[in-house]
Amino acid sequence: MNLADILIGLVTDLIVWFVGLLPTPSALPSGVNAALTAIGAFFQKANAMFPIDTVFQIFGLVVTIEGGILAFKLGNWAFNKFRGAG
Repeated sequence: MNLADILIGLVTDLIVWFVGLLPTPSALPSGVNAALTAIGAFFQKANAMFPIDTVFQIFGLVVTIEGGILAFKLGNWAFNKFRGAG
C-alpha cells in the first residue's frame, strides 16, 4: 500500500463520515420536502431555457481546477519547508 492509496482512503472515509452526519430525507420536515420538490420542478422548467446543469458542471470543473492549484501550492510549500529552503 502506497501513500496515494492511504490518502485516497482517508479522503473517502472523511466524505462518508460527513455524508453520514446529514439527515435522511424521511427525517426532514414536510415543509422542507415540499420546498425541495418545488425547486426541482422549477429547475426542470428553467433548464429548457437556460442549461442550469451545465452551469453546475462548469462550476464544479472550476472548483476542481482551483483545488488542484491550491493542493499543488500547499504541497510545494510543505516540500520547501521540509527541505529548509523556505
